[in-house]
Amino acid sequence: MSAEQQHPTPVSLPAESAIATAYASINLADAFSIELPKEASTDPEVMARFIFAHQAPWISRAKRHLTLSTVVHCNNFLGRLYIFFIAPFHRLVVKSSLRSAARAGWPLRAPTNS
Repeated sequence: MSAEQQHPTPVSLPAESAIATAYASINLADAFSIELPKEASTDPEVMARFIFAHQAPWISRAKRHLTLSTVVHCNNFLGRLYIFFIAPFHRLVVKSSLRSAARAGWPLRAPTNS
């Protein structure tokens, strides 16, 4: 599967994820999914570290799928106003991070002792 075929797509927050019920009310919630090759790692910590290590240059100067979710709870009007303006940029960063990590090549699955 080539990196050009991998496009992050918006999805619903996974119902089984603890992040989906972390707050009584949510001011920003998004999730994006990208298809992984068979040989890619399935270790969440490895994948998270990999994504953040391979962000697009403009950021660092986010059927098996990986879903990267974000949930924000604001305590006041100023927080909600901030999220209103920053949310479109946040979504660009998350999608760009997933695309950049896909271009770099996903970390391989650790060998199993079978």
